[in-house]
Amino acid sequence: MSTPTIAVVIPAGGGGTRLWPRSRQATPKQFLDIVSERTMLQETTDRVEGLVPPERLYVITNGRHADAVRRQLSDVPPLNIVGEPVGRDSAPAIGLMAAILEKTLGPEAVMATLPADHVILDPEQFRAILRAAAEVAADGYLVTLGIPPTGPDVGFGYIQSGKTVREQTEAGVPVFAVRQFREKPTREIAEGYLRDGGYFWNAGMFIASVQTLRTLYKTHLPQMEAGFAQIVAAYGTEKFESVLGEVFPTLEKISASRCQEPTSSRRILGGMMSAPGSGWRKSWPKRGMRKRTSLSAIMWAWTRTGR
Repeated sequence: MSTPTIAVVIPAGGGGTRLWPRSRQATPKQFLDIVSERTMLQETTDRVEGLVPPERLYVITNGRHADAVRRQLSDVPPLNIVGEPVGRDSAPAIGLMAAILEKTLGPEAVMATLPADHVILDPEQFRAILRAAAEVAADGYLVTLGIPPTGPDVGFGYIQSGKTVREQTEAGVPVFAVRQFREKPTREIAEGYLRDGGYFWNAGMFIASVQTLRTLYKTHLPQMEAGFAQIVAAYGTEKFESVLGEVFPTLEKISASRCQEPTSSRRILGGMMSAPGSGWRKSWPKRGMRKRTSLSAIMWAWTRTGR
């Protein structure tokens, strides 16, 4: 199977609170060189080099940080960096970028949403996992990645795995259905997850075809479509910033994670894939640095859109 056209969207918002005092509103953690001489944002783009060219890298960030992103990612076309005039949480941001990719790359492209707050020590394996995830996504699934827990961490949301969707992929990992998503638990509940097995830390990464995402948004968040249409119509023109500033604040403020809840009438997410052996660390919560973990066994394929 040939690898579909992959675009990477990096949500790079953040208020600069998690690594205070070094991280501030003007320089949140993704713009800092915390782990190496490269910033976390630059490392996020570095690890997909060779898989995704600069012209298929996109960033959505706070408007005040857009120029900083353009300076740090000088190879990325300036038009690919979108500055939100106000924060409306993750669902409007991801939905808007999917609508923009539909215009620029077409509905068959696969969009990988990769936050800029992870440390991944084996980028080659991570790229292999993304390729495999993109192939699953091209078949109509919405895919997410999970991390096998090394302890009862209360700083992560959890994913409970369901039935096996694919026994094996080219990356050497299986694909499972998602049984359910769980918000950040208490320690007692997290310990229960580890005892029961089948639970993984939610890495917050999503891979789906543009067509799949657009279908899900039209079905479950239709109230955003008129706004997306206005903004996308102005994309690439001199009117874009003014239309974005006028329309984006009117979009409903809602987190994509809320759309994962089993009881949500606006559920848009659903499936998982696992990838053994990659050194992985999510960046730091308020209480300090997470210990290194390994990414293993989870590509989840949860909502298939009828292909």
